[in-house]
Amino acid sequence: MAVPTISVVTSVYNGAEHLRQSVESVLGQTDMDFEFLIVDDGSTDGSTAILAEYAARDARMRVIEQENQGLTKALIRGCAEARGEYIARHDGDDLSLPGRFATQVAWLQAHSEAAFVCCWSYCIGPAGEALFEVKRSGEAEACMTGLLEREEAEFRDLRARLDLLVYSVSWFN
Repeated sequence: MAVPTISVVTSVYNGAEHLRQSVESVLGQTDMDFEFLIVDDGSTDGSTAILAEYAARDARMRVIEQENQGLTKALIRGCAEARGEYIARHDGDDLSLPGRFATQVAWLQAHSEAAFVCCWSYCIGPAGEALFEVKRSGEAEACMTGLLEREEAEFRDLRARLDLLVYSVSWFN
């Protein structure tokens, strides 16, 4: 089996309401070889059936079912199963614009000194209305400081080099 360029890792716990749109936004990514790992963290609301339906139709998607252990443990499990050169985080209620992952991977490949990349985020309301946007810009050091201090901080849009991420997680543990 070929190694995908990117592994998209998602955790879902009772997220059926927004799950279809979220999954479709990942499966609709353009110009990118990826696997889509979704950890179903003990859902009881129909999320499991929705995930099984999509996984049966698309070989890029792999569902990992487990008893509810919480977001962190579910994401650690998803990252441990990832085979891609890069890992992308995507929440079960996120929507990714087409070409998002391809753009981010291209930037990382052009900047070998970078370990991760973030993106702008648009927060939308229940009717799909734009509420506000979160933009990160500036020098890498300032962006990193903001992320570490969690002033700007949403980690769901983080893309990381798997080799550096594994080293960091091993060091952290």
